[in-house]
Amino acid sequence: MRLLAYRLLLPAIWLNTVFGNQPSYPGIVWLGQVFFWISLLLASFVVTRAFGARSWPYVLLTAIVVSRFAVAVKMPGAQIAYSGSTFILFGAAGVLLAIHAGEILARQSRMFLLLSVPVLILQVAGTAEWLHAFNTLYAVPGLNEGEIARPEIRMLPLLFMSLDDLQSTRMSDFEEFFNWQVRPPGLTHSNAMLGIFILAGLVIHFGRMNGKWMTHEDWLFVCVVVLCGSKLALLGFILLAFWLYLRTGAELRRRLQRIAMALVFVLLAYALLFPAAIQQNLAAGAFEASFFLRGVDAILRIMPDVALRIPAVLDVINTYPVSFSDETSAAGGRLSGIATLVFGLPFVGIAALFGLPWIIKGTRYCRSLCPEGTRTAGLMVVVLIVTPLATPIFASQVYSLCAGIAFMPIACGFSAKLRRRLACESRENTRLAKPLDRD
Repeated sequence: MRLLAYRLLLPAIWLNTVFGNQPSYPGIVWLGQVFFWISLLLASFVVTRAFGARSWPYVLLTAIVVSRFAVAVKMPGAQIAYSGSTFILFGAAGVLLAIHAGEILARQSRMFLLLSVPVLILQVAGTAEWLHAFNTLYAVPGLNEGEIARPEIRMLPLLFMSLDDLQSTRMSDFEEFFNWQVRPPGLTHSNAMLGIFILAGLVIHFGRMNGKWMTHEDWLFVCVVVLCGSKLALLGFILLAFWLYLRTGAELRRRLQRIAMALVFVLLAYALLFPAAIQQNLAAGAFEASFFLRGVDAILRIMPDVALRIPAVLDVINTYPVSFSDETSAAGGRLSGIATLVFGLPFVGIAALFGLPWIIKGTRYCRSLCPEGTRTAGLMVVVLIVTPLATPIFASQVYSLCAGIAFMPIACGFSAKLRRRLACESRENTRLAKPLDRD
C-alpha cells in the first residue's frame, strides 16, 4: 500500500499542476483541486505511515486543515501558515520518496520525458492547435477587468522556417503567436513548469548514473532539454553537468564529456529543423532580455523606492511595460523568486549553522550507506537555488518534493528512525544487486 501511494503521488501532483493552472477554463479548475487533495492525502498517508508513533505529523495535518479554513474566511497570516505547513508535509514526503522509492522516481521521470519528446516536436512544428490546449501562455486579459480570455490559436509552420521568412510572410499572426509556440509546455501547462520537471528528472538521472558510456536515457534528457526551448532547462543542464564533472571520477567525467558533445549535436539538429525557434529562444538578445527582466523584477521587490530612481531600471520597465504593470511594480516578485531567495537565504544560513553537527552527521552517514542518494541530494540543492531565479515556484508541491529530496541526508542526521530506514533500504538493495549463487 505504501509503494502504491509513492507511485500515485507524482502523477497526482502533475495533474494538479496541469488542471489547477487554467484561468482560461474556469470549468476545469475544480479538477486541479481534486488532484491537489488527492496528492495531499497521499502525502499524509506516506508521512503518517512512516512517523505514526510520533505526534508531529498529526499536529502538522491539523495545522493544514485549520489554516485552510482560516484562508477561506480571510484571516490575516493564514495563507503563510497554510503554505508553510503544506510545504513541510510535501517536503517530508520527498525525504521518504528519496529513501524508499528512488527507482519509482527514476522510472516515472523517464516515462514522463519519453512521452514529452514527440509532443514537444509536434507543438513546436505547429502540427495541431489542440496540442496547445492547456498552454497558459495563450491565456490573455479579456475585455472585462479580471477576465481571462483565450484567443483563437493559429499555428505557425516552423519546420525549416527561418525568422526572416516568418516575418515576411506571416506578419499578421507572427507577432501574436510566435513566442508562445516556440516555448512549448510539453505535458505541463507552461514552459517554465516543464523546465522544472526536466531539471528534477535530470537530477535523479545524474544521481544514479554510473559507467563511462552514454545510454539511451542520456540521449532522452539531451533531446528534451533542447526541444523544450527553455533557457532555465538548458542552463540548468549545463550547470548540473559541470557540478557533477567537478565532483566525480574519471569514468563519469568521460561520460559527461560525451553528453556535452551530444548536446551540441542535438542543438545543431534543432537549429536545422527549427531555425526560427532557436533564433528566438537561444539568441544572445533573448538571454539578455530574460536576465534584465528578472533582475529588475527582483530590485523592485527588494528596494522599490531606490529602483524607480535608477535610469537603467526605468528603461527596462518602459521597454517591457506588460511585465511591469502599475499594480505589481511596487511589490515586484512576479517574474522570479530572486527577491524571496535574497530575503530567505540568510535565515536558512542561520538555521544551517545551528544544525551543523546534525547536517555533518547525516551527510556522512548517507554517503557511506547511499552515495547515489547523497549525490542526488547535492544536485537537487542546485535545482532549488536555480529554479526560483526563473520563476516564483516556492508554493508548488513539485518544489516541496524537490526540497525533501535535497534535504534527505540532513533529515537523517536529525532522525534515528530515518537512519534505520536508510540502512534497511541499503541492505535490501545490496541483496537484490548480488547475483544468485549457482551450484
